[in-house]
Amino acid sequence: MKQISFAQAEHQNKKKVTRRERFLAQMEALVPWQRLIDALSPSYFPNAAGKRGRPPIGLERMLRIYFLQQWYALADEALEDAIYDSQAMRDFVGIDLAIESVPDATTLLRFRHLLEKHALTQRIFEEINAHLAEKGLFMREGTIVADVTMVRHLVREDGKRIDGDTGCFGMGKYLVEEKQSSETRCFAPVRRSAIKKMEDSWKKTLMLAFEKTKTNIYAKVEHPFHVIKNLFGYRKVCYKGLTKKNQAQLFSLFALANLVLAGRCQKHVHGGSVS
Repeated sequence: MKQISFAQAEHQNKKKVTRRERFLAQMEALVPWQRLIDALSPSYFPNAAGKRGRPPIGLERMLRIYFLQQWYALADEALEDAIYDSQAMRDFVGIDLAIESVPDATTLLRFRHLLEKHALTQRIFEEINAHLAEKGLFMREGTIVADVTMVRHLVREDGKRIDGDTGCFGMGKYLVEEKQSSETRCFAPVRRSAIKKMEDSWKKTLMLAFEKTKTNIYAKVEHPFHVIKNLFGYRKVCYKGLTKKNQAQLFSLFALANLVLAGRCQKHVHGGSVS
């Protein structure tokens, strides 16, 4: 058994368990670590053995640090400082400051570039979704975690059918043009202000019922976006105009969001509270 430091012993004896500790403990149990390591190992410095110089940091440790960055929306330097400051983060990563230091920001930057170069974040996304599907926690005809693989198709325009929110991608103009074109059909929710202006009649009642059905369907897609925007703090792209970097990060964020939703469903099934 590994001997703990005085700082770790003091931290373990505190009475309160923080929200960060609860969240990281939940992710520790939900993330399929060995599956991810097996999938990414062939692309993680496969020829490093026997070479001179400093050996690469273990893949699992770098994955843990990378996931912390996505969960808490931290820059490379800020993440390095946060790990030094937080005992909960150090325990999650497996770092004991008495014998080792935290990987610096440059190391994390190079790891992210490696993930982008070999499209490994997409592999992470696929492996996590496959793991959840095997556990029965992935949306397949009525199960419980949302599949956000086809995010780019949530709002689309093919000349005949338009899906999305009335506030996105100029949807408002299509609502107007729909009255003039018999070919284009708009499947965006109608604004409530437009419904309120209608006279009380069977048409308004039917419209309200129809819109309620549509919004119930759209609401199910909003759950992973709520996790990413409000819990992970990802509200705007960090690298404007750099599609490859943004796409790589989004694969990671949606994979981790699926894990959060799976954890909530498990709490609900076992009678726990859902935060």
